[in-house]
Amino acid sequence: MDNSKTWQEIFSATPSIPAARTYCIAFTPRSGSTWLGDTLKRSQNFGDPREYFNADAANYIISHSKASSLPEYFEYLKTVRQSNGLFGFEVTHQHIAKLIKEGYADVMDDVDTWFCLRRKNFVAQAVSLYRASHTGVYHSHQKQQSGLEETPYNQEKIARVALNLMAAEFRLQKFFAEREIKPKELWYEEITALPPSRILQIFAEEIGQPERAPQSSAEPAEDYQLERVTDNDSVFRISRFQEKNQAFIDYWDEHRGQKSIMQFCSKHPAYAIKTQIPIEPAN
Repeated sequence: MDNSKTWQEIFSATPSIPAARTYCIAFTPRSGSTWLGDTLKRSQNFGDPREYFNADAANYIISHSKASSLPEYFEYLKTVRQSNGLFGFEVTHQHIAKLIKEGYADVMDDVDTWFCLRRKNFVAQAVSLYRASHTGVYHSHQKQQSGLEETPYNQEKIARVALNLMAAEFRLQKFFAEREIKPKELWYEEITALPPSRILQIFAEEIGQPERAPQSSAEPAEDYQLERVTDNDSVFRISRFQEKNQAFIDYWDEHRGQKSIMQFCSKHPAYAIKTQIPIEPAN
C-alpha cells in the first residue's frame, strides 16, 4: 500500500465520521451468511456486513481502500460501509485467529454486539460444503448459470468436512468463553424460515436500536427470500451419511461446540484413520 497517502486523501471522497457502533456475525461455512448479509444490507440500516478480513473475498475493497495498515482499513470500513452510525462485518474462526495472531485483537475489542450463526443439521451443512467444493457452485445464481453436476458420494470426505465444521464451532465457542462474550445465537434453519422483516427486528433489538425502520429507498425486505442450492442429490447424500454414521451424529449432537475433534477421534479412532486426522490424547 502507498504509505505516502495522507489521512485526508484516504477519506476525501467519503463521510468523515466512522460508525459509532459495531456488530459482528461469527459464522461457519454454508450457514446462510451471504444471504443474511444481503438481507441486512437491503434495509439500508445495518451497513453492509461482509467478510472484510477474508483477503480473497474482500480483495477489491482492500485494494480500493488506499489504507496503509489494517487499523486504517478498519476505520475506512467503519466510515464508508456504515448506515446511520452502524457498521457490521462477518468472520469465521480463521479470520479471528489470524487477526489476533498478527496483533490486531483491537478489531475484536471494538465489537459492541456479537452474533453467532450456525446450522443445526451439521450433516446437511457438511454435504453442502463438500458439494460446493467439488462443483465450485456456492450460490444459487451459479447453479442457474452452470448447472450443478452430480457429486460422487464419499463418506470419508463428508466426515472430514463435518469434523472441520465441528472444529470451527469449538474454536468459536472457546473464543467467546475466553472473552466472556455471550453472542446472540442464530440458526440457519430458524432464520431462513422467518420473514426478512422479523430478522431485521431481531438485529435491531439485539443491537439496542429497536427504533430502526427500513428506509424509504430500501428494497422491500419481504421480496428477498433465500434460494437454496440443495437438490435431491444432496438429500440422498445426507440420508445415506446419517444412516451409516449414527455414532458420529449422536456424539456431535451432544458435544458440538464443547469437544475438540481430537477428543472425538480418541473415542472413535476409525474416523481418524478414514479421514486422515491425527489422534492426540483427549484433554
